[in-house]
Amino acid sequence: MLVDLMRRLSMLSRPRKRTILVAYDLVAMGVALWAAFSTRLGLLYFPDNPVVVASAVISFIVGI
Repeated sequence: MLVDLMRRLSMLSRPRKRTILVAYDLVAMGVALWAAFSTRLGLLYFPDNPVVVASAVISFIVGI
C-alpha cells in the first residue's frame, strides 16, 4: 500500500507535487499556530477576532 502510494506520487506532475506540498505546509502552519495559542492560553483557543484571523492569513502567505 505504501509502495503504491509512493509510486502514484512520483508519477504526478511537478505542479501537482508543489500544490500538495503547499497544502501540507498551510495545514501544518495552521495546526502549529492553533497549538501555540492553545498552549499559551491553557485552553482550546478558537479565534473570533478578525484581526487575529487576518494576522494568521498574512503569516501563512509570508510563510509560503
